[in-house]
Amino acid sequence: MTCGPGAVTPVLLELAAPLPPEAGERWPRYRERVEERLGSVLAKAAELLALSLHPLIAANACHGAATGEQIQEIDQGVLGRGVRRVAWNPEVRAQIATVARRLGVDPLRSAAGGLTGCGVRVAVLDSGIDPRHPFLKVASAVSTCPEPAGVPGRHGTFCAGVIASRHPHYAGIAPEVELLDVKIARSDGVTTPAALAQGIDEAMDRHADVLSISFGLNQEGHGWTCPNGDCILCRAADHAARCGAVVVTAAGNQHRSKVSSRGTPRTELLCPGQARRAITVGATEKAPTAELYPLSSHGPTAYGLPKPDLVAPGVDVISTILGDGTNEDHLFSLGSGTSVSAAVVAGAVALLIEARKRRGEAWTPEEIRSELLGRCVRRLEGELPNAAGAGCLDLSGMCR
Repeated sequence: MTCGPGAVTPVLLELAAPLPPEAGERWPRYRERVEERLGSVLAKAAELLALSLHPLIAANACHGAATGEQIQEIDQGVLGRGVRRVAWNPEVRAQIATVARRLGVDPLRSAAGGLTGCGVRVAVLDSGIDPRHPFLKVASAVSTCPEPAGVPGRHGTFCAGVIASRHPHYAGIAPEVELLDVKIARSDGVTTPAALAQGIDEAMDRHADVLSISFGLNQEGHGWTCPNGDCILCRAADHAARCGAVVVTAAGNQHRSKVSSRGTPRTELLCPGQARRAITVGATEKAPTAELYPLSSHGPTAYGLPKPDLVAPGVDVISTILGDGTNEDHLFSLGSGTSVSAAVVAGAVALLIEARKRRGEAWTPEEIRSELLGRCVRRLEGELPNAAGAGCLDLSGMCR
């Protein structure tokens, strides 16, 4: 597999001493003068950085998409003192840019030489990923539910984009992972325990490094009983982790539902989120306070183990959706919930694995789990471990 040296981000450069139009000068002549001036910058960028830039005549500027390494060289003056980079936060909607900054996408993609998830296989066990979406690249697809692979679901497409969107502005946490579409639910979200469990098998058959599971069953809503963390779903997740995969699961959005019943242990957590070896994720709202998402399921498990293991951003996150492919406004939307935060953590896990692979180091799910939890910060004052686990994943500080 061939991957770029790092994720690309939009770059905007301007001339330090712009050329104003002369008195009475018409546009064709002015364009010629500015093009001549910018032409040397474009040529130097191509020669020294292998960077393709496009001129912005009236602005006396140029733009393109550059890796973190290329941006660093630009900032060091490789293009000369007459060129300077303009810092900016690309946005179509103001709320989208706010979400991108809160998620820490830009720091993640520029840290440590531009980690992108390259070479890491992430299976998204969900309702199906839209293979036609122009900013998603699905490496392989399989279905364990009655609908065939290739029939996409909105939920699955959204979670996949949180991990692996390749849009230059709205990139996922790990945009260059090998994305495996394991369709365990119909496009309307209906699934069965067998379909989910078989999906874990299919992911492992395809050598997935990370399983991202934003689906699950619970006792209150689905009548699913798991008093000891050894139901077929939790068992399958635990076995997958023992066999070398990092299993990331959503805690669920069941907080404040009825969780006690005479003679029957109950929990708000979804299965396989009760699995001992699964990394179970709750959701937070806005930084810097990072309040818990009100619906994020609390622990403990039905057998008393503290869960979730951590929380991560999961409210008003921008990601990919089903669309007609002709208008970018129809290809992205906002979503909230522990499904989203679990996908965020799955993407972060991919970066941790990639970092170890780059260093030539072996890794185990236990080591990745330990490192991940070590990057959490307790910003949720007064929250118990059964609400926030180790704390909120600090994306901005990852992989530095």
